[in-house]
Amino acid sequence: MIPLVLHRTAVGKVMYTGCLAIFMMMASCEKIIELEMPDTEKLYVIEAVLSDAGCRVNLSQTLALSDSNHYDIVSGARITITEDGKTPVRLTQVNGGYYRAGISGKSGGSYALRVEANGRVFTSTSVVPAKVAIDTFYVTERLFFGRTRKVATLEFQDPPGLGNVYRFIQYVNTKKDNGIFITNDHLIDGRKTVYEMLVFENEEAP
Repeated sequence: MIPLVLHRTAVGKVMYTGCLAIFMMMASCEKIIELEMPDTEKLYVIEAVLSDAGCRVNLSQTLALSDSNHYDIVSGARITITEDGKTPVRLTQVNGGYYRAGISGKSGGSYALRVEANGRVFTSTSVVPAKVAIDTFYVTERLFFGRTRKVATLEFQDPPGLGNVYRFIQYVNTKKDNGIFITNDHLIDGRKTVYEMLVFENEEAP
């Protein structure tokens, strides 16, 4: 408890009032408020990747705030991809909500994806952009929080014209890094770029 000293002077009255206000603030109570979050409809999450290495689609559903941190994968879906109006190619389910097909994406080609799951139909069309080659790949050292870390670094030439988006997938000691490495050409349009893939996930990283 803060001692209160009473004085008859004007200054003393100000001091008394200030001490009393501090005491009232310290004695204030806390109230726990529980928010009731309404249940929302689960949405489908479709992650589709088409490259010269093939086509893969990961199909899952969103989670509620009260759910555990475990993705709700969707099995038994019918997924097809069609190249420039040709015969559709059906993807094969390989594990849970993972689907694969051997079709390869070609620069400038237009591809239509169709997903049928539990009575719902989703479609999307995309054009494969020109392939950008990696000019140089090497490892650099950076000092973070008093520790020297090895950082995978690559250089590439961005083609002129806005609209290019880049995603890099990194493996550390044969283990896929959970980091998300995505950039675009808003600031590097038509320029040679140096990109570093930093790792902060654990101490086992190089």
